Amino acid sequence: MPANFSSMVGEFMISNIPKYCSSLVKNQYHNGHPDLIPAGMFPKNSAQHSHIGIEVKASRYQSGWQGHNPEDTWLMVFVFDSNRPSDAVQGIEPS
Repeated sequence: MPANFSSMVGEFMISNIPKYCSSLVKNQYHNGHPDLIPAGMFPKNSAQHSHIGIEVKASRYQSGWQGHNPEDTWLMVFVFDSNRPSDAVQGIEPS
């Protein structure tokens, strides 16, 4: 499924950024928004919805990516280079 790799990249970044930036934590609220929130700002580092923090996205595309809702929040987008499963059948080599 094409979206799975984007999800894995996003989860990897959300889990690892706080290791290098102690002022941010992963939002512990299941499907909470945004993905990264200021450490200690919310009880149990859990916020269902806040405009304070950073929403993380991952995409194969330089543009054209989108969030789920138009919201006033910081957005961090990681663009990655990835072949598709159908590329092997078409003889397209990994870049």
